[in-house]
Amino acid sequence: MLPPTTPYLAARSSTRILLLGAAALLLYLALPSALRAGFACRAVGYETAVTGRVSGHWQSRHAHGFFLDGRRRPSYDFRAFVPAPAAAPADEQDLNQYLRPGDLIRKPAHARALTVRRGDRLSHWVCPPAEATP
Repeated sequence: MLPPTTPYLAARSSTRILLLGAAALLLYLALPSALRAGFACRAVGYETAVTGRVSGHWQSRHAHGFFLDGRRRPSYDFRAFVPAPAAAPADEQDLNQYLRPGDLIRKPAHARALTVRRGDRLSHWVCPPAEATP
């Protein structure tokens, strides 16, 4: 038989549950923001010049960041790019999903086109006109 609980003990345990729930919610909401803040992420668009080999990747919910040439800062986000017509694999519609460590990326400044070399294969990606307006 369990001993009877006093109102003080019941209130104390419900307070603990509320505090644990609040802490879990804070972690759930704050962790992705802290990750993005810890890895300064640069969105690659029309004006940005990027050349390098993908050496790492982080993902937080729908945000992606790629490290180039072994450097952890800055990380790059390539969400502005879509496959060039008939040049990229048909099943890949997002460059952030396509990139893998070891891929070589080349994009000159003020250019709409970005090239990814994976082994002997080249894929071409473009920045849509809405993103490419200078």
